[in-house]
Amino acid sequence: MNANSLFRFQPEQPRTSSTGSLGSTSLFCTLTPLLTSLAWSATLFLGMAASQGWSAAANAIVFTQGYNATTKQDIYVQSLAPGSKPRCVSCTVDHDILPSFSPDGQWIAYTVSGNGHSDIYAQRYRGGGPILRISADGGTNSLWAPAGREVFYRRGNEMWTVSFNPAQTVPGKARRLFSGQYTASDSSWNRDMALSPDGKRFLMLKALPESPDSHRIQIVLNWFEELKRVAR
Repeated sequence: MNANSLFRFQPEQPRTSSTGSLGSTSLFCTLTPLLTSLAWSATLFLGMAASQGWSAAANAIVFTQGYNATTKQDIYVQSLAPGSKPRCVSCTVDHDILPSFSPDGQWIAYTVSGNGHSDIYAQRYRGGGPILRISADGGTNSLWAPAGREVFYRRGNEMWTVSFNPAQTVPGKARRLFSGQYTASDSSWNRDMALSPDGKRFLMLKALPESPDSHRIQIVLNWFEELKRVAR
């Protein structure tokens, strides 16, 4: 594993998954159970790959794989059942990135990006049924609410939400939650936000204004004498 390896814990299970690279080959491995035995299985994928979601309900990992000459980046799922093979769930001619499982493991939301525009889509993990467009006018970096009835996503500096009913083929109306100058990742492999377990708080990065003193050099004379004075 290289220094850029990514680790994820399986929800509600004592397992962890990791993504690393060996030259031009990406490696996924699972360790089970954590801290007891080191029995593990590994699958090798040619090219870049990054684990981006692990569902205990689906017993599967969803990940982005690429780069491919015709389909660019694609989304695959790897069932953890013995003998299972990776299966493509979205391999369009655009960039299919940043997938995440719904809490019940039945749906996958992801971003499709191409020609300078991105939108959020959702489809059933096991196939069948329509592919639903979640975002109304652009979006990226989607996350599911804990109850599975909402999908959150970013659109520029804004955070939006869409109600989701798996029994309906049309998502609810998009609603803006808040806006702010939060840092946006320039990588299609990693998310730039996280959601608290109760679905009420977001964890995001925000750049602080640069201090006027950040580029000023200060010279302190008689530093030891000053230190002695302060220490008294």
